[in-house]
Amino acid sequence: MFTIFPSLHHHLLLLLLLLLNLPSPVLTKSASIHLDTYASWSYIDRFVFVPTPSLDNTQYPTGSAEKEIYIKENYGVFSYSIDFDASTYPSLMLYYSGFDSWSKVYKSNLDCLGRQESAATTVDLWHSSLINTEALLPNEHWGGKDIKRATGYIYFTSEAPQWFFVAIGNCRPQSEGTNNGNRCINDGYCQGPLLAKVSYNFTNGSSETKMHFSYDRIGVYGIYLTFFIFSSILVFCLRGLRQALLGVNKYHVTVQLLFVSVILIWLSNLLNFIYYQRYMRTGKEEVALLYFAQVCYNVGDYTLVYLLIFLAKGWTLVRYKISGQGRIKIAILVTVTLSTQMLVDAWSISGFDEAEIVYYYQSAPGILCLCLRGFAALWFVYSCSTTMRSFDSKKRFYFRFMILFSIWIALKPIIAIFCNLFLDDAERYKYLVGYEVTAMFAAQLAMMLLYIPKMNFNKGFPFHSVSSVMLGMVQGQSASEYLREMAEREGRLSDTFGEARPATPTNPDPNADDPLSKTRRPGTNISDVSPSGSRPVNPPSHYSPPPLSLRHAKDVMKTAGVDMHRSLVSLVDASDELLSRLRDLDDYDGEDIDYGREQFGNRPETRRVALTDLDEFRG
Repeated sequence: MFTIFPSLHHHLLLLLLLLLNLPSPVLTKSASIHLDTYASWSYIDRFVFVPTPSLDNTQYPTGSAEKEIYIKENYGVFSYSIDFDASTYPSLMLYYSGFDSWSKVYKSNLDCLGRQESAATTVDLWHSSLINTEALLPNEHWGGKDIKRATGYIYFTSEAPQWFFVAIGNCRPQSEGTNNGNRCINDGYCQGPLLAKVSYNFTNGSSETKMHFSYDRIGVYGIYLTFFIFSSILVFCLRGLRQALLGVNKYHVTVQLLFVSVILIWLSNLLNFIYYQRYMRTGKEEVALLYFAQVCYNVGDYTLVYLLIFLAKGWTLVRYKISGQGRIKIAILVTVTLSTQMLVDAWSISGFDEAEIVYYYQSAPGILCLCLRGFAALWFVYSCSTTMRSFDSKKRFYFRFMILFSIWIALKPIIAIFCNLFLDDAERYKYLVGYEVTAMFAAQLAMMLLYIPKMNFNKGFPFHSVSSVMLGMVQGQSASEYLREMAEREGRLSDTFGEARPATPTNPDPNADDPLSKTRRPGTNISDVSPSGSRPVNPPSHYSPPPLSLRHAKDVMKTAGVDMHRSLVSLVDASDELLSRLRDLDDYDGEDIDYGREQFGNRPETRRVALTDLDEFRG
């Protein structure tokens, strides 16, 4: 399937192998964070647990091994192992009242104690009965300090999925009489620096398809797997479409843009599938793989948008080329949209603050990308409207084309607005991904169907015509009428210059009386030659007009000019002969008539010769 672009498939294969073997940076829900800061409170991570019923404590005794196994197999669990300075009193703080409640705590003016009081659950790591705490030997990496390790897990029951946020803080003052305790009493300072190493793991039961996935990502793996299969079918069909278009001389740059878009979307679906498949097994997020998948998707997406704008301008439909001013505007649009999208993709990987933003379409850069997308949709509509005003014969086609694909271009902002208004925070991501890949597949499939030659539903799509003159737009002639006229003209030229024409009812084959004769007089008739340059063994018995191309059109116009010149020369010669005969007739008078009668009456032979000359003159 990569033979569609012989110069490109090697690069794609090398890039794919590089991405699969690249030791990429990792962000993971099974992570380890080292904190050594003067800040007394720090955010750790977020997760969405699946809805689960309340646990019947009578079924399993508290603290039993059976209960722990049952919980980890069926409930959402946060497991942790935290090393901290033995001289500090850190607490694990849990918030699970949704983004609205969390936003009042994160990046607020509350001090450490205020944030601790806002937590739904607080676990004191130095003496809680929920954990195991042990003293360890001094460690050289900790500056010779005594450290403690607290291990444990927390499970959750909820009737609906909701966001869960984890933070750690050193907010408790030391006892009265110590340095920190006196500062708390005298100055109100009741918090200290953090020195801790936090290792943690989120799980949603023991099912492989759900275990490491947050609820907002459950199902995304299946979406990418399904559409990777669909896009693979499109890529497989590209080779056949390419051969069909080459056979009729219609493999234009616009078709190549469509093929590039299809291949990039296929590569994006493949990388996303690999990313989620690995994440499902290990719980690790490979950032480089995710970033390249997003880049491939956005480049393929905007390539299709640019193709639609080219067609809206009339390129290959009613115009041989776009005006210079139009090309400059499109170049600016390509540069601005792609560069902006690349920056947003990089920011979403490296600078995305999950504690503050659900997904990047709610951030300022994401909103900017949606605005650019909306601007591209308006430009597309404007281009279609301008083309419809200039070419009335294409108004019906362009009206349908504008309605269908303007909705597709504007679909991403529409989906984002719909998700923000009507979907819960825990549901938005998976629905956004599903809507996007479905719309992309539908748009690419529709464009491929339009480019299939000899289809009944794309008769209004005469792509790759040379100019508006050749489409009959200047004279008000339809494209089919013009092509029929060109075919008839080529047949007349073949007769004029001695070329063989195929047998028709008005032009019978001279060899038709001999059923054994299969030999045709050689010539340069284009119907005798296949698109690949070889002559068919059994030529068609009917005349089919050749494919219309710029070179062929120039040859036809040149030949027509020569034929017209010869016809004009013949007409001038005939007019001179006619004038000479008229002069001779004008010289006759009454005496000539009497003399002629006398001669005809006396000499029958002279009369016969004269009548013969008159018949030749009439001929």
